[in-house]
Amino acid sequence: SQSSAMIEYLLETYDSTHKLWPTPGEPTRAEYLKLLHFGPATGYHISVPILFHYMPKEDCPPTPMEVVEEKKKEWHQIVATTYEQSLEKFGGPFLLGEKWTAADIVAGYDLMTISFAECGNDMLKAHPKVNEYFQKLGECPIYKELYTFTPPTTAVNEEDDVETEGFPHEKTKYYLIT
Repeated sequence: SQSSAMIEYLLETYDSTHKLWPTPGEPTRAEYLKLLHFGPATGYHISVPILFHYMPKEDCPPTPMEVVEEKKKEWHQIVATTYEQSLEKFGGPFLLGEKWTAADIVAGYDLMTISFAECGNDMLKAHPKVNEYFQKLGECPIYKELYTFTPPTTAVNEEDDVETEGFPHEKTKYYLIT
């Protein structure tokens, strides 16, 4: 997908020391590439319809409940299972073990997206290793910086305010600018 391709380009261009990605030949390289592209190509496309059922937008009606139920099954069978397998294979606390990578950034975004759905926290809790991983990501200073929302200084429509559990454990108020 475009998002993961952009991440790859940025890392190849600006991270020559491989702080956020394994070097070619490292044993975790193939899994890293799989996970980097899994989030934007698969995980997000399963999570977003669930989110849009609970947080519809004016120009995007709520996802029908039968679609939501199917996507929930897919999320448990595909998304959570993919992350669980990686956490088990490499021993955590991150997807590739001790090394925090760009794949964790992508996975964190997918997990944050599902956490915003009304059913999201229950879905995460059904997968203790994934939930623990999500909580661990929320403790990372970079995640706090990336996902702590500062309300906009422009006018907002108060009727469109959305209050939800933030990433992953703080209450955050999101303002939808209209």
